[in-house]
Amino acid sequence: MTGGIEGAPDDSPRAQSSLEDAERSLEEAKDSLWAARVADAQTLEERFTLLLDVLTRNAAYGAWSTLSAETRISAQRWRAAYSQHQRPTPDMISAACRLAPAHALWLVTGSTGEPGLVQTVPTRFKG
Repeated sequence: MTGGIEGAPDDSPRAQSSLEDAERSLEEAKDSLWAARVADAQTLEERFTLLLDVLTRNAAYGAWSTLSAETRISAQRWRAAYSQHQRPTPDMISAACRLAPAHALWLVTGSTGEPGLVQTVPTRFKG
C-alpha cells in the first residue's frame, strides 16, 4: 500500500481517467444494445414498446399514470400494451405520435424516412 486508507477511493488522475473510460464504455454498450433493439423491431407492437421506453424513461414511478393524465387513456391499458398483453389501440398509437411527433413515421411504418423528407397532410382526391 502506498499511503492512504486501505479501501478508500483512489482520487488519482489515473484512477479518474480509468473510471471515465469505464463509464464511456458502459454508455457505448448501452447505445449499441439500444441500436440493436431498434433494428430488430419489425412490428408496430415492438416499435410501440420501444417508444414507450423512451416516453417513460424519466418517470421511474407513475409512468403509466402520467401517460394516462396526458392522454385520457387508462394507465392499465398503457401497461397492458407495453407488456404486450394487448395490442396498441388506434387511440394509443395516435397519442404516442402526438407525444413524440419526431418518431411518428418510424412508429407506424418502421421507416426513418429520407433526409429532407417533409411530411404533408393529404389533400382531397379530385377525380
